[in-house]
Amino acid sequence: LQAKMETIHYRTEFKPLEGKVLLPRFAIHDGQITRDLSYSGDILRNIDWSQIDLNSFNVTVGSLDSMEDRTERVGLTQDHGIVRSHLTGSKAAPLHLDRGFLVQQIADVLPNPWIAWDVVTQALEKLHDISDDQIARESMFIVERLRAVVKRERDRLAADLFVQMLADQQIQFFIQSVHAYSLPITLQSRFGTKRMVRDDNTSIQRSLFEYQSTDNFNDTESSVAIYLDKQANLLFWYRNLVGEGNFSIQGWEDRRIWPDFVATKRIDDTTDYNQLYVLETKGMHLAGNADTQYKKDVFALCNNEGTKINWSMLGAEFVNKKIEFKIVYENEWHRTIHPYLE
Repeated sequence: LQAKMETIHYRTEFKPLEGKVLLPRFAIHDGQITRDLSYSGDILRNIDWSQIDLNSFNVTVGSLDSMEDRTERVGLTQDHGIVRSHLTGSKAAPLHLDRGFLVQQIADVLPNPWIAWDVVTQALEKLHDISDDQIARESMFIVERLRAVVKRERDRLAADLFVQMLADQQIQFFIQSVHAYSLPITLQSRFGTKRMVRDDNTSIQRSLFEYQSTDNFNDTESSVAIYLDKQANLLFWYRNLVGEGNFSIQGWEDRRIWPDFVATKRIDDTTDYNQLYVLETKGMHLAGNADTQYKKDVFALCNNEGTKINWSMLGAEFVNKKIEFKIVYENEWHRTIHPYLE
């Protein structure tokens, strides 16, 4: 049975903000036309693959010789036990080196088949001391190495292209006073879902929406939300979700970034704000991984470009507004967030 859903609205005091909490994003702006940045259409298709560097691709004869070519025979005994036997020595049978197969195996990383063919050819030329028979036998091992190098180079070239397109103003960190750039004004939640409360079991008070379902939070996110809810200088906080209709940033990699929170700093005792924070929470064990580094790099670009946005063009009520993007780690978020809301 489909779960019964209910609609959640802004808290009464935040009703005047409906449609007016605007967030910028990277977009293609051509004269009077603004459209979403497309990774496949604007970034991937325009990468200069002639600049790919395969110097880090290396497979040695020793690494292949150390991999046993084994065939495993599996059978059942009368009492249904499993018996495995290993047959070795099958290396004597010659195999055909299929370059088309290698091209197919990197097609999702490098989708242009002609360029992929050239890249595979260059990669195989680097394996001149390894026989075609050996390469054919260990083709999946070689493909794994090649895919890693091509993906790393693709992302490097995409980042260079993205920065150049920004410099040429083909890509802009853009904001418009239209629905697509504003936070949603309603949410859908399962009827009867458990509602978030503060750690003293009192109701949350500063969520943009009337209530928040605990379904949408892990432990770290819940702790951050409750901490934000108790800050006197915070106007509201909003839990951003993943998926269509929610705020996201498209950078130079295929994956979009859906930050976890949007928070605003109150102007005196009003229901207006002058500072907007976009926060992404991360576990400490993820601090040095590729995904975190990518988000840090994209956020740094957002912060740099954000200083150039002319908010006043949206109207007098947007004058002097600022935005900052920040990654906060699970063991440091108190120290990271507190200075923003003093």
